[in-house]
Amino acid sequence: MGGKKKPTLSQLEKRLSRMQEESKRAKKRKKKGKLETPTLTLPKIVPLVNEDLIKLAQSEVKKMKCITPYVLATRLNIKISLAKALLRTLHEEEVIVPVNLNHRVPIYVPKELADNLPK
Repeated sequence: MGGKKKPTLSQLEKRLSRMQEESKRAKKRKKKGKLETPTLTLPKIVPLVNEDLIKLAQSEVKKMKCITPYVLATRLNIKISLAKALLRTLHEEEVIVPVNLNHRVPIYVPKELADNLPK
């Protein structure tokens, strides 16, 4: 049922000339030796979780029934990655308790509400 069309003679000649030029360039590169490529050391990205943000989040979290990174990010106008880091710090300070720790969407509740939840 057809298939791929064959290239014309001029297209074949152009392709061959390009391949020969590329092979010449590659040989020149090998003769020059390996160029030292600088290694990039990326700094570890540390979220900007400061004390003011933690205090603001604590006051907001106490008002909520269910806390997810998206809800906290929309309330505080911050990025979701920062909200996740903020929720982790609040969990370490035992302000909130995890209900469902998932790698995508962790769900937390305030400690006061967690005491009333059935187990």
